Amino acid sequence: MSITFSTPDINLALNESKLNQVLTANTLEEATRLNNLYDLIDKIIDWFNGGVKHETIKDLFFAIQDIKNEDTISPEFNRLEKFIELRKLANPEHQSKFTLEISEKDVNDDWGYKLKIDDFTLYSCDKVFEKTKSYEERAKLPFFCAKKTMIEVEGVYNKFKDTLEDQESDSFKRIITENIEHYQITQNKYHLNEEEKKVFHEELSYIKVGKTTFPMLWNTKEIIELKNEVDNLHLELNKLKKLATLSEKILSMYSRIDKDKISKATEIKLNEKILEAYDIREIKDYIEKLKDDSVILQKIINNNFLLLPTNHDDTTLVILNNKNAIEILKNSIIEIASFPKNKLMKLATKNLYIKQREKLSYFETKLTNLYYLLLELETVPGYENIKEAPWVHDMIRQLLIQVKPEHLPLTKLSSPEYLAWKKKLTMWGVLIKK
Repeated sequence: MSITFSTPDINLALNESKLNQVLTANTLEEATRLNNLYDLIDKIIDWFNGGVKHETIKDLFFAIQDIKNEDTISPEFNRLEKFIELRKLANPEHQSKFTLEISEKDVNDDWGYKLKIDDFTLYSCDKVFEKTKSYEERAKLPFFCAKKTMIEVEGVYNKFKDTLEDQESDSFKRIITENIEHYQITQNKYHLNEEEKKVFHEELSYIKVGKTTFPMLWNTKEIIELKNEVDNLHLELNKLKKLATLSEKILSMYSRIDKDKISKATEIKLNEKILEAYDIREIKDYIEKLKDDSVILQKIINNNFLLLPTNHDDTTLVILNNKNAIEILKNSIIEIASFPKNKLMKLATKNLYIKQREKLSYFETKLTNLYYLLLELETVPGYENIKEAPWVHDMIRQLLIQVKPEHLPLTKLSSPEYLAWKKKLTMWGVLIKK
């Protein structure tokens, strides 16, 4: 039975035991002391979000203490999860009052902990293994340590987030560093072994501070440097992929190269999501992979360009007024497209005329492809002067030689297409025999 006291401003309801405590108390501390879980719930019910049902809060409290069913003992880690769930239901300004205390390991590797709300100990366990007889529960220490760090980090974040313009700012990182010691000392303080340390750090990687993971905040400088390295390697690898692909496509059009010896550009996929990663080891492993991929692509490029012949006739370049092979190629494409059409051939041998036009069209397309590939290669650092390379001039000459149009049928006269083609190659000093 509860008794209600009403004033113009408030209504106060006290059960019989609480009323008796107030009436018999000699001090304010005695009158307000929490004697049981119901007292605690009544005291802090206003800490929780308005949409949370009173019954939900009460169920979590009792689940933590196992009051509803004393025959069933919840696993200790499950109890902690309930406590964290309860804490998350509280308004942010009160969440820092929910704390986890962990005792050091004893000689038997046993350890204990306390779940506290303000100064009230909601639950305590001095010896986890002694109580549960479970090796699995005893091995949960690194999980408890990580959760403790999470609770404290979130508490600091909730305390300072409204006063910071940028949650990623140096000020916030400094606050985290100054207030959270467990990331550095917990693994030693609680004598974690190597396997436990690994679990501890893995669990830490899941902690989020605002929109950022805790390890990213803590290792900001190193992670930024590593990610800058990833960015640079991505740029370099993209350049190498481009050059490897260009070398394959261009050299496959060169008649003086054995096509079977050309190395094909390896398909290398870049992991852009790695830039969102927080695991330093994962980023470092990826960096090593990028370096290996770079070596592979560089070998492909070197192999392809080593296939270039070294015995082409460089002397013909001397007679050229314009040594820009790319510009000469462009003009050649225009001229091939506008070669005068032999109307006599069209009337006399229509099939031969069609074949000749198809051949010219084919090489026009091929030379156009080469033109754009060379333009692209020219943009690659180190290949800015590719237009003057003797092998490029030789390659264009070889392609133009293959264009050779037919003579007029049944006569010794040259077709207009043939004459235009011969004039073009004469420019390079190529001696065309009838």
